[in-house]
Parts: sequence; structure tokens; C-alpha cells
Amino acid sequence: MKPLLSLSALIDRFNERVGGTVRWLILLMVIISSGNASVRYIFS
Repeated sequence: MKPLLSLSALIDRFNERVGGTVRWLILLMVIISSGNASVRYIFS
């Protein structure tokens, strides 16, 4: 049972890291997209 719990903890840590990375990448994409839309609106 202990190896399965260790595997579960490893998967949880991996998911936390991937989730945190994706969260920041999505925020960056939103900022870039809104900046792009704002610049297009201002200069057109």
C-alpha cells in the first residue's frame, strides 16, 4: 500500500506544478491578447 501512496503523492506534486505553470501561462496569454486588442483599437 505504501508504494501506491508514494506514487499518488508524486502524481499530486506533478499536477500541482503543471497546474501552476499553466495558470501563469494563461494569465500571460490573456495579457498579451488584451494588449494586442487595445493597440489595434487605439491605432485604427
